[in-house]
Amino acid sequence: MRSHGRSSLLVLSLFLSVLQACDGKARISGKGPRLHYTAIPARQPAELDLAIVMLDNRHIAPGDSVAKEKDAPCDDYWSASVAINRIFAELHGYHFYLWHDTHNAVRSSGCVEGDAWLRTALPDLLNPDPKKLHPAWQKMLPIYCHLKQHKMALWIDSDAYVADVYQPIEFLLHATRFIEGGKSALMSLDHPKQAGCKGCSGDSGPGLNTGLVLMKNTPTGLEMLRNWMGATFKWGDPTKVSTSGRWKTHWPWEQMAVNSGEKSLAKTYKDDIVVVPYGTPINGPHGGYIVHLWGWITGAGKKCKMLRAALKCTLDALP
Repeated sequence: MRSHGRSSLLVLSLFLSVLQACDGKARISGKGPRLHYTAIPARQPAELDLAIVMLDNRHIAPGDSVAKEKDAPCDDYWSASVAINRIFAELHGYHFYLWHDTHNAVRSSGCVEGDAWLRTALPDLLNPDPKKLHPAWQKMLPIYCHLKQHKMALWIDSDAYVADVYQPIEFLLHATRFIEGGKSALMSLDHPKQAGCKGCSGDSGPGLNTGLVLMKNTPTGLEMLRNWMGATFKWGDPTKVSTSGRWKTHWPWEQMAVNSGEKSLAKTYKDDIVVVPYGTPINGPHGGYIVHLWGWITGAGKKCKMLRAALKCTLDALP
């Protein structure tokens, strides 16, 4: 771990700055041109070549949203989680990628070049109409793009953040034998109360939650992502992963392809996924290492306050 001054840790992009509000709640405000895509390589890369990836088309700063939907609970919806996870990446030498406008970001990332499969898939995956394809189906795109560029990629939902920024992720990877073993993905179980939710549950209990997904750059890992993205499209592989077209627009969207049906991602690739328990140490509001503020537990009204409080906590802990 390297020691940095606070100012160097908080350079999130050319136009983002961390401000301390008069009420003591930390938040981020937007200045200048709209953010579409930000790639922040590690200044001194760690031994672990890890890309941390986030995407959301809703508000990251007041007035800055590319979403057609108006479901962000506040006008700086995911700015606090971006700041915390960016600080985490900076502390440990991980790469950090922030996608806001998927259409521009996928091309700016350079991952389309030389990828015939992706060129075929993009017209469907970049459908701008949420009534035809919910934006949640786009989350696999940045994972796929940056996994091709690095040895591992960690997807973090916009309402999730690393609670202990000083703890490198290697402890989790060694504890679960993800580094040493031959498996290509790591996910956590969903909340026990989700067992009755279609698409959130497996055959005998809670299924896998897709708010935190860690992937390894292996042929199987990349295949999993391609088949997950293609689960409702003709260019997908229905012999591996398939789900009803209904879930293009209905909750739980892409998570349905992971947990539901005989051709779910969890069943087809059951021998390739490390599954960790809910909340220990990752996922859910009770995650000991990475916290995920699910809306159905925290409520939209509380979520923004909790994210801002977590950012203030993180800033106060910095040297």
